[in-house]
Amino acid sequence: MNPNRDLQTAKPHQVNYRDWTILVFPGTDGYRPLCLASETEVLSDMKPYPTPEVAIAAGKRFIDRAIGHQEVA
Repeated sequence: MNPNRDLQTAKPHQVNYRDWTILVFPGTDGYRPLCLASETEVLSDMKPYPTPEVAIAAGKRFIDRAIGHQEVA
């Protein structure tokens, strides 16, 4: 079994949250969330998280923070 090949073929977890899509990609060191609102609005800290659920929660925090800043502006 080649772990790198498994990561290359692994599908990301996908969750819809508000008007955003959160994709969680597996990596050798954990899961990384990528939050998409459109082709030009993308959020990610590129940090690894231990589980997909923790990565999704981090993505939701990014989105909530971004929406909060938009509402204040």
